[in-house]
Amino acid sequence: TLTLMRNARMIVGSNVMIHRGAKIVVHEGGELQIGENTYINELARVHCKIRIVIGKNCAIAWNTNILDTDLHYIYDESGKQMNAEKDIHIGNDVWIGSNVTITPGVTIGDNAIVGAGAVVTRDVEKNTIVAGVPAKYIRDIKL
Repeated sequence: TLTLMRNARMIVGSNVMIHRGAKIVVHEGGELQIGENTYINELARVHCKIRIVIGKNCAIAWNTNILDTDLHYIYDESGKQMNAEKDIHIGNDVWIGSNVTITPGVTIGDNAIVGAGAVVTRDVEKNTIVAGVPAKYIRDIKL
């Protein structure tokens, strides 16, 4: 399903495939960009409240969650929000395995691979493989 709320923007390149069963929500004022030749597989979830950029030639496997928001707010004792929304940037030629969760504020560099089941809470360098909970560096990719 696709939900675009008021003043939401979705910019999609050519030859993008979003498989049946995927759920994409661009919240009010949010902007989602998906680069050409990218596919988003079944049961993937994208919730964009601020800004999510997915590069060209990316493969996003089933049951992946990409969220630039927690969809709820948590406040500290002084009333300050502790879990602010933050942009997500996924580079070009990135492969994201099944059952991955990408959290607010993460940047994944070009040519990176995120192993199945990973929870990505920190930036991923280009040309690297990460996996685990939380995702950790495994090794470089030789191009």
